[in-house]
Amino acid sequence: MKEEGIKGIKGKEELGKKEGRRKNRVVLGMVMMVMGCNSGGVKDPEKVFLSEMVNLGKGFLDIFVSFGDMITGTLGG
Repeated sequence: MKEEGIKGIKGKEELGKKEGRRKNRVVLGMVMMVMGCNSGGVKDPEKVFLSEMVNLGKGFLDIFVSFGDMITGTLGG
């Protein structure tokens, strides 16, 4: 009887340790996520907008050049 009681208590202690480790992992993960989201610093929104517009323009240029090449290849130019 005593041996069963000891195993039961030991099992509860082990479950408590696992829950504590799980909580620590969750807290650590949340801290890392918050720090990672803020690591970029504050960027000037105007510069970000302008650079995105330039990239968008380059993308359109690539699309139209590819389309023109495809039409030229199809029509034989």
